[in-house]
Amino acid sequence: MLNTTTMTQKGQVTIPRHIRKALNVDRDSKFFVSFDKEKGRVILEPLTDLLSLAGSLAADVVLTDKELKEARASAWGSRSIQL
Repeated sequence: MLNTTTMTQKGQVTIPRHIRKALNVDRDSKFFVSFDKEKGRVILEPLTDLLSLAGSLAADVVLTDKELKEARASAWGSRSIQL
């Protein structure tokens, strides 16, 4: 289904309501924007809010605060810049 829309002076474009509903996006939704220069297309991909993903992955590993701090220090330590 093709739709037309107009770009405003500020570069804003309205996404038609039925498309917003189908993508389950609203006023404050964030998008990844890219373009295909060869085809002359702009691509908008809704970004998933990290908070909405909370608990969606099963975690078999349980760390104590001490273990978590040690793991974090170890990971950051390997990325530190040696002067």
